[in-house]
Amino acid sequence: MKFNQSKLIYFGVVLFFYFLTALPFFGIWFLPDDFVSIYGSMQNPLKLLFSREDYALFNRWFFTPLLPLSFKLDGHLFKLNPIGYHFHNYLVILMNAIVIYKIARFYLPGFHSLLSSLFFLFSIPAFVNIGALSWRHYIWGSLFTLLSFYLYKRFEQTNIRKFLISSIMCYLIAILFKSAFAPLPLAFFFLPKLRPSKRIKIFGIYMCIFLFYLIWRVYILGGFGGYFFIPSPTVSESIFTILFKIPYIISKTIWKIPFFIYFISIGLYFIKPRLGIYIFLMSLLSISPFIFTTVDNSYGFAPRFILLSAIISIAISFLIYYISRKIKNDLKNYVISFMCALILVLQVMDLPKAFSELNIQGKFVKNTCQRLSNQKFKIVYDRYVWIYNYFYLVKNQFFKKELNLVGIGTLTRDNLALDLYLYQKYICSLSEEDNIFIPSQGKVLKYRDLRKMLGTLERKQMLKKPDIRLNIKSHILKATIVDKRTDGMFKAYFFSRLGEKNIIFYGVPINKKSFSCPIRKGEQILFLFISPGKKFSVPLVFRG
Repeated sequence: MKFNQSKLIYFGVVLFFYFLTALPFFGIWFLPDDFVSIYGSMQNPLKLLFSREDYALFNRWFFTPLLPLSFKLDGHLFKLNPIGYHFHNYLVILMNAIVIYKIARFYLPGFHSLLSSLFFLFSIPAFVNIGALSWRHYIWGSLFTLLSFYLYKRFEQTNIRKFLISSIMCYLIAILFKSAFAPLPLAFFFLPKLRPSKRIKIFGIYMCIFLFYLIWRVYILGGFGGYFFIPSPTVSESIFTILFKIPYIISKTIWKIPFFIYFISIGLYFIKPRLGIYIFLMSLLSISPFIFTTVDNSYGFAPRFILLSAIISIAISFLIYYISRKIKNDLKNYVISFMCALILVLQVMDLPKAFSELNIQGKFVKNTCQRLSNQKFKIVYDRYVWIYNYFYLVKNQFFKKELNLVGIGTLTRDNLALDLYLYQKYICSLSEEDNIFIPSQGKVLKYRDLRKMLGTLERKQMLKKPDIRLNIKSHILKATIVDKRTDGMFKAYFFSRLGEKNIIFYGVPINKKSFSCPIRKGEQILFLFISPGKKFSVPLVFRG
């Protein structure tokens, strides 16, 4: 099938239809982590890159310094209007599609290369990434990963060194957006065009860049990072997650067919064995960084696999191209049209559900923020309470209005009595008339109404203080649990002043024997042991 001007017009119409399809996602309000990224964008860029204490104000768990910087222009232009932020994401998605086309053109005719971009655009990860602003590091990271691959292929073709240097720089930018793109050099290593000795040498250069990034990351985070409330998987669990769990769930979420990514690889293997194996390996490489992530079938999980979507989009186009070559000319157009229609229908049939999932979250956050802005609540209690603390920070920066808020919450589940008891006993006393707003229940309580419940906790016999070794050095806290109790759970409550009147007290479970993280100035941490019978220990108090 030849690529001509009429088909270009056809794809122009398709792109216009894509914009109309994506339009509802422009109306989604800010989601839980968006205000953290916007506030991070207001900080000094050099301090975000090199200062442990300043970076901890943005993210103490992962080193993604280019994510907040990508919000800098948006915040300046659009402030608290999310449409401009969504349009930014939309443009980055289109840039990804352009690079996908350029990569596919190394192997496929123009029309089939455009199909690769089309399949990528009309997919759950692409649409959801338009609506979910704080997944932006995945689409920017994907863009620079694809650019790095494209420039490496150009180097393969021409042997011009500037393409290799540009590819290496794009790789560094990609992992500074998100370390999930770190395995990319292995994809280059398996490309057969260059001599093995030359490939090993170039692979070593990319590995040196990754090592440089890793040292940088360890310096800022005090370790490799990651959530200490997610337990580290065993080797067998990791293998199962990479080979079965993620391929099953993400294939069903994006393409409605379990293990769809394997079916595409197998189909290509029977036509071009080396290509089928390469697509299989590339798919696993894009999945492998997520073995430490809690995997679920929500549509909010899909944006992380934007690069996998790009790989499979190109693989599907390969499959269509090779199948079409074996079909008679009078049937070719019908077969290609049927296959394209089938893939697109599978990819977009759950789009209303994906939009609804994001929109419900956005409406909830919007309604809560508006209610907090219009009424005087001293305390907000929520599982994701940081949303509102950072909303106040951002609003204060944009509109110079100091707002008073105490945010209290626990990630695992609501435990209002225990959380309030710990806050008023070890952090700050509360007044009988203080209002406590609970967004998840849509109700307001007076502190005095809870005094009886808190009194019951005060009379409980407390367990002994947890045995945890703490070491603080240059804004990095290292904690090791040496306590022998195994029949309960350990928790850490972080207390910080994010502003003069902006306080957050937030609890998370500890599911690792040791961890390290940056500490904010003046921060306090209460380490607690809770037994299966809900008895709790005297807290171990750390003051930064």
